[in-house]
Amino acid sequence: MKIMEALTRLRNKKNSHRHRSKLLKAKAYQNQLFGSSLRRRHW
Repeated sequence: MKIMEALTRLRNKKNSHRHRSKLLKAKAYQNQLFGSSLRRRHW
């Protein structure tokens, strides 16, 4: 199971890098901002 998960993850990484790297970067950036704001609220 774990091996299959790793393989699918690698495949997804390759595909996303090829096709949607810009979208993923934007999403990651938004998640970072959201996470940091949540952390600030917690403290």
